[in-house]
Amino acid sequence: ESAEEARIDGRKRLAWANCYVSDRLISVRIGKAFWSRGPGPMTGLSSQDFPSLQPFNPGDEDYAKIMQATLDLTQLYSNVHDVLYSGMRTSGQMMLMGDYVKYVDDFRTAIARWNTTWGKLECSPYIKVTLQMSYEYLCLYTNAFVFQAAISQAIASKPKTEAHSLRDHLRSVFSNVGGMPDARFIWASVAAAKAYL
Repeated sequence: ESAEEARIDGRKRLAWANCYVSDRLISVRIGKAFWSRGPGPMTGLSSQDFPSLQPFNPGDEDYAKIMQATLDLTQLYSNVHDVLYSGMRTSGQMMLMGDYVKYVDDFRTAIARWNTTWGKLECSPYIKVTLQMSYEYLCLYTNAFVFQAAISQAIASKPKTEAHSLRDHLRSVFSNVGGMPDARFIWASVAAAKAYL
């Protein structure tokens, strides 16, 4: 392709990638379905695919790497949403059956790997804090699923004949979080919420 065609294609790729990121991140935060159902721009894209964002001079902001970090994080958001929050019925069944642990563990590993790769990215403080907040929110988004599952399981296990209120029942169930099977996820969701705040 000619240099002009490459420039036009690069501009289209950048526009689509930004629309895709906005769609995913906004949808996750407001709890709505993704607008775009087609294939995303994530497959194999790296900072080299965004030449117009690469620094021209030493000391310039490397927006291409920032874009790659954002795309990688957005792919994780998309995967977590598609598996854990795919629909109320599916999510509810997964919560009650308890077959979410493998998924959550895999996502936590992938999220930690993202932080190892991109957490120390050198960039301006405002961009750095935006990436960090997105990372912390993703940790919360992932671990909070298990917290909600523990609540759902506790509600489902409450005997109908029990005289205590639902609030008292939940208080009793959560009085010893350390003894619960999902304790690590519950504590991780609380820690992520604090970090995000």
